[in-house]
Amino acid sequence: MNTSDLVLISVGNTRTRVARAKLTPGGTSGAARPAASATASRAPDGTQGPKVHPAGDNALEPSRAALNTDAAGVAAIIRDACAGMNADSTRVLVASVNPAGLETVERALDQIGPSGTRFTRLSVAPEPGLQGRFRSGVLYAPLQTDLPPPITLGIDRALTALAAFAKSGEACVVIDAGTAITVSVVDGFGVFRGGAIAPGVAMMLRSLATGTGALPDLLKFPLPPVPSEPVGTTTRDAMLLGCAEAARGLAHRAIDRFALSNGSYPRVIATGGDAALLFEHDELVEHIVPDLIFIGMVAAWQIVTDAADNPDDETLATPVDRSAADDDDDDL
Repeated sequence: MNTSDLVLISVGNTRTRVARAKLTPGGTSGAARPAASATASRAPDGTQGPKVHPAGDNALEPSRAALNTDAAGVAAIIRDACAGMNADSTRVLVASVNPAGLETVERALDQIGPSGTRFTRLSVAPEPGLQGRFRSGVLYAPLQTDLPPPITLGIDRALTALAAFAKSGEACVVIDAGTAITVSVVDGFGVFRGGAIAPGVAMMLRSLATGTGALPDLLKFPLPPVPSEPVGTTTRDAMLLGCAEAARGLAHRAIDRFALSNGSYPRVIATGGDAALLFEHDELVEHIVPDLIFIGMVAAWQIVTDAADNPDDETLATPVDRSAADDDDDDL
């Protein structure tokens, strides 16, 4: 493969985020690394580092975000990421959990992407045996799962789990604190075992405001810090503390349950927009990695392309026929 640059687009429930990575020779290939002996201060790549940890071995530029409802804003951040790119050596990777947001991204790429830009959508294999394979412009994430069919795992959870295990090489738990709070469990063999999903902090606060007659809508204003006191002494503080503790409690309970069945505590990494708000001082969370999904996208691409001695050049090197991809998806 001659790909040297990746434009990475993550379409979430609320926002679309875009980053760019320059692949370096001998950079992360996604292979699991030996785990370091220390645990309290390890970064996802096994090195010592601060709790809020930037991304990976390849040069991953800081991401930018726009609301999914802001089509012009989404187009602008994609345009900036694609500026100056060489279509012959750049691949655009898209991971989406929001169909409407994906349509906005595709329209933006059609309008501003350079001629011949290679577009690949990342997805979760709907059945065993498809992991790490290409099909009509879709790359199925190279993540083994132990889930009953039909597999409905979201690509965001798959990629963050892949990133965490590729960097650690040991059992790990990923907490993604965004619109929803998700807990994803990967065993020591790199197999995704499952997890938990619950409303995120903003969704909980919004539910309290709309489902009651007297509680205020705290989302009308910038969200204040979660109180550090053991109890909330005002309605606002009580709401913030209750929602934050509900999210933390879910994460802790899931980690404890996995540790009990696993025989030891896994490595724990948090990501997502509310990760720092919730877990900056949490003793169970080793590191907060804001762009973990982008690390997973790079790892997925490199695992697949590095493993292929003779990749399908027609699939890898030609622009995607999105209509063909859509038709193929209907058969899955």
